[in-house]
Amino acid sequence: MKWTPALICIFYIFCGCETVNQNQTGNKSSFSSDYSGEIQPGSWIYDKITYTHDSQSASVNLQIYFPKEYIKGKPFRTLIVLHGYRGSQKDWPNNTGITAMAERYSIVLVCPSMANTIYESAYFPETTNKWGPMPGGLFVPNVLVPYLRKKFSLASSSKLTGIFGNSTGGRGAILAAARNPEMFGVTGGVSGDYDPATMPFNRLLASVYGPYKNFEERWQNTDNLMQMAKGLNGVPVFLGHGDKDSVVGKEQSIILAVRLNELEKSGGSYPKVNKVYSYKMHDWDCWRKALPDIMNFFDENLAK
Repeated sequence: MKWTPALICIFYIFCGCETVNQNQTGNKSSFSSDYSGEIQPGSWIYDKITYTHDSQSASVNLQIYFPKEYIKGKPFRTLIVLHGYRGSQKDWPNNTGITAMAERYSIVLVCPSMANTIYESAYFPETTNKWGPMPGGLFVPNVLVPYLRKKFSLASSSKLTGIFGNSTGGRGAILAAARNPEMFGVTGGVSGDYDPATMPFNRLLASVYGPYKNFEERWQNTDNLMQMAKGLNGVPVFLGHGDKDSVVGKEQSIILAVRLNELEKSGGSYPKVNKVYSYKMHDWDCWRKALPDIMNFFDENLAK
């Protein structure tokens, strides 16, 4: 199968920032923020969100870049950036030129520290790898986005809000958009994995969902974008992959692209960009090369 680039158009101080919402698991969650300083456009702020879920508390570090054109309280284009497994909120800012590109395109960057989540929507009796009290796949829509809206008037509408990531973060970004298309108007992933059922010996997936041989149906239907892709109707999707990726094969992006094509043929709108980066591995060399395409894609598809 030859896959060529194609555009298918076919943060001790509560600061008054505390809320309670009913999340997707039916449990109440609350959060508070450490940050109490002034925002200086053209710079990063460093924050920590403390949230409580099911009577347990945890904290998540994050950093946010506000471009020079940012005006406090005004709705602004917002891009949530997710790192790979065991990475940190520093990964994209430290390893790429994403700050300069956010300035060029006048986009706020939000980089949370998601550590060891694979963006699961639930835990199971067999789960040995728990990101925190709340499954990682629920944190972004149920805590992070409400925090951004309340504290900074960011991510105020789907047309102004995008989400993307690399590796596991790519999986998380597209899962988030498929679950919450009313929240995320544009999404994308580079070097992501999207169909657990095609990776039955993956130990990381097994640490959340249990062994494939015992829970095939779970692997096929829970957090599987082959089943969830319908939620991306009308959501522009960027898919990129290095063609020499030996950690997550490029086939993971190819099969999601094929699935979106199938859905479009049966009705609906599934606009996307597909791109393979030649002679690139599962590393920052690949992701730096992809970044200009990614940022241009979000600039073109987020409202201005």
